[in-house]
Amino acid sequence: MVAPVIPRLDDTLLLAAEHRAGGASWKHTADALALEEADLRQRTHEDDARWKKHLRDAEKNVLRATGCEALHIIRTLMRHTEDAYAGW
Repeated sequence: MVAPVIPRLDDTLLLAAEHRAGGASWKHTADALALEEADLRQRTHEDDARWKKHLRDAEKNVLRATGCEALHIIRTLMRHTEDAYAGW
């Protein structure tokens, strides 16, 4: 049995993927990682397979979190008995 590969938490591509999946621009992502935008983009091209995997995983996490938040909001609105929330 092969042990799963666990990405390092200081992995630049992993951190960049999380920022991008969360809606950050390339510039904001590069600034957050103390990199030049062109350098960050070049790194994603140099290791395209790993970048795409990290981005795909990060996007799944964002969608999962969004769904959980939406469900929480719907449940909260359904519990309200005030007329302002009626029909939600």
